[in-house]
Amino acid sequence: MGTGTTVGAVSTHEELQSIDAVDLASTVFEFAPHFVPINKQFYQNPKVHQIVADGRHFLLGTKETFDVITLEPPPPHDAGVINLYTEEFYALAKQKMRPGGVLAQWVPLDFNRGILPKMILKAMMGQFRHVSLWLPSRMEGVAIASDEPLNIDPRELAMRIFAWPSNWTRTIPTSTSWTAS
Repeated sequence: MGTGTTVGAVSTHEELQSIDAVDLASTVFEFAPHFVPINKQFYQNPKVHQIVADGRHFLLGTKETFDVITLEPPPPHDAGVINLYTEEFYALAKQKMRPGGVLAQWVPLDFNRGILPKMILKAMMGQFRHVSLWLPSRMEGVAIASDEPLNIDPRELAMRIFAWPSNWTRTIPTSTSWTAS
């Protein structure tokens, strides 16, 4: 969960009824007030359920299913973290997704990792029919995976990006898409 930026952004969508924010460390939730305004004070939103647990174990133990699963695990060089970058994990996430569901995951792209991003995408492609990599910067990406094609209107996307407040970065991300055959 880190600073809570993603869960904060997600919590601004009024149509969402429930958001499970899961992190292994309770201190992440305790420090959230230090990252206002970027996290939109998600911790005060009654729709957001703060859950202290290992994300993988949470998915294994819940009977809930989700429209969106988003995760930003640390880079996969620490013990246990690598489990969040495997085809087995993506199979588990897929089991917990509703039809038409989407998985979004941060992907480190720095040069020290070499082939790692390709391995992550290959693992995703082993479970999902449609995988795309969005590149907001040269050092990181966001992989989007689903069994349904994403219908993204480039004009609508550009309009939304350029409608952002003037103090935000306005870099239009590039995307590369793959379809598993």
